[in-house]
Amino acid sequence: MSSMKRTSIRVLCCVIAAIFLVGSGFVLGQRMSADQKAEEEKPDWEVYPAWDKVTMRDKVNSNARLTFTGIDFDVPVSGQDYSQDHILFRLENISDRYEINVGDVFRIDKQYEGEWYTIYYEPFSRLISISYKPGANVESKVKVPTGLIARKGLYRVYLKDLGYCEMDVMFDLQGQS
Repeated sequence: MSSMKRTSIRVLCCVIAAIFLVGSGFVLGQRMSADQKAEEEKPDWEVYPAWDKVTMRDKVNSNARLTFTGIDFDVPVSGQDYSQDHILFRLENISDRYEINVGDVFRIDKQYEGEWYTIYYEPFSRLISISYKPGANVESKVKVPTGLIARKGLYRVYLKDLGYCEMDVMFDLQGQS
C-alpha cells in the first residue's frame, strides 16, 4: 500500500473519530440538558419538602408589620458540613401602646394556581419568645434548607400568631444558591 493511501486512510479515520466524538458529545449534552429541563419542569408538589394546602385562617397581629428584605444563600452552619438559606425581613411594632411577642414557629408557603401551599415548616418551638416595645424596628431572619426558594413564584413567611411577609421570586434561582 502506498504511503499516500495510508495517509488518506489515517486522515479518514481521524475525521470519522472526530465526527463520532463531536456527535456523542452533542448527544450527551442534549441528554444532560433534557435531564436538567425535566428537573426544572417537575411540578411544585414533587420538589418541596411539604405540599399542604393552607386551609385555616391564620392569626395575624395588627400591631406587627413584616417586610421582606432579602435572601442570604448558602450560609454555612457552624460546626456542620451543610449550609442553609436565610430569609431576611424587617419586623416592626407599629403600635404606640402594646408590646408584640415573637416566637420561633414559622412556615413557608408558595402560591400555586391562586392557592397557598405550605412547602416548609418549623413546628417545634425552642421556647424562644422575644417581646418588642411599641415602635420597635428590627431586622430578623428564618433559616430554611438551601434551595427552598429557588423556583420563581410568590412565597410568604408566616410567623405564628404574628403575620406574613411576601416575597416574589421573579426568575428561577437554581444553580445560584
